[in-house]
Amino acid sequence: MDFGDLFKRGWQITWNNKFLYVLGFLAALGGNGSSGGSGGSNISNNIPTGGNTEDFEAFEDLFGEFGFDPGSLESMLPTIIGSVVAIICILFIIRVVLWFIRLISEAGMIQSVAEINAGGSSNFRQAFAQGREHMLPMFITNLILLVVPIVIVLLMLAVGALTFFFSDGNFEAIIPLVAIPMICLGCLLVPYGIITALIYPIAQRGIVFKGLDGWDSIKYGWEFLKKHVSDVLILALLFFVVGLIIGVIALVVSLPLLIGSGLPVFFAIIEGNTPGAGAIGLLVAGFIAMIVVGAFISSIFIAFRSATFTLAYLELDGQSAVPNPPAEKGPDDLPVAPLAS
Repeated sequence: MDFGDLFKRGWQITWNNKFLYVLGFLAALGGNGSSGGSGGSNISNNIPTGGNTEDFEAFEDLFGEFGFDPGSLESMLPTIIGSVVAIICILFIIRVVLWFIRLISEAGMIQSVAEINAGGSSNFRQAFAQGREHMLPMFITNLILLVVPIVIVLLMLAVGALTFFFSDGNFEAIIPLVAIPMICLGCLLVPYGIITALIYPIAQRGIVFKGLDGWDSIKYGWEFLKKHVSDVLILALLFFVVGLIIGVIALVVSLPLLIGSGLPVFFAIIEGNTPGAGAIGLLVAGFIAMIVVGAFISSIFIAFRSATFTLAYLELDGQSAVPNPPAEKGPDDLPVAPLAS
């Protein structure tokens, strides 16, 4: 495979059909981009565990070092917990809606690039409508791939919870016994994440081009990967490097929006006050703004990556006709165009 020519054609298609950037932006809003991890803090090592009064007093002393009023911390806990739960619920609903929009946009980009590459044309309205037709199978495939990490995370939480409840206040003494199984479970997420990251783009195209659904698309992705593993790995590595750079840039630019919008809530808690609806609303708005700005930065790369991988898939699969023709055309009316070289 000529990767230089492949990337050139992918860029030409996205540059000449800028509605793909809009679809890339919508996909980025739903999380189709690069993301960074988060680190821990040594502060957690100083937080006592257990349920006795001395432990809670030590907990108050720890927060007192950061400006909290130790005497008001206990009375504020219900308010703090309620505020956190409300924020999490709002953000969860937003993320679910954006997730469905992402699935539609991804399917629309795949379909549009294939049609443009085969000599046809497309636009945003047509691509989004085509993407909606594939939303349900895309959603089912996503859910299947999420089963394993969800089970692993639940097992890790169960191990931690059981250890806490049966530690009899001596949690620190059995941390090594708990850490080993939790680390082993966590390590399973790494190879699984790598494999699914390679299979899922192929499964998406199996859904769009071959009408597969759920488990069948995943099996198809696995078989396709085994057959073309070297080409797919090279593409994945190239996309990973570029995506990492774009992700860092997006994070550096957008993260200050979230930090700045969260300051009123932070200062309200430090001063011993209940965060008002305005402060919570500002935090939610800051979160949304961070997503939008990051998505805007990532949208061009996402569109280019999707187009390039679609071209690679079509070349490796040997397809030459426009997949999934419009409903008003029958199979006999579909023109067969050679794959662009």
